[in-house]
Amino acid sequence: MDFFAIPQWAVSRVDTAVLKVTADEYFKVVFNGAMLKNYEVGVYYYTRFLSYNVKGLLRVTSESGVYQENLLEVYVMTEVPEYIEGLLYRVDFTFT
Repeated sequence: MDFFAIPQWAVSRVDTAVLKVTADEYFKVVFNGAMLKNYEVGVYYYTRFLSYNVKGLLRVTSESGVYQENLLEVYVMTEVPEYIEGLLYRVDFTFT
């Protein structure tokens, strides 16, 4: 689970917001309450990033100071209990 905030002045300038995620072996991704990816047993994604456009899901801190955090939840599962689950993610923003 991770949180981040975006100030009001920045959100109007966001051109793209892309979440990239990869994990060992199966994973579920929830961003601000929206399910982006659910576990798919038998489908391995750990060799590449999956990309999600999250621009429309962003929460912003208002000019009046109401603080809004963006919440990223990623749940990782492996079939082999001896292995440690791994997770890599990032959010790429471009601004106009």
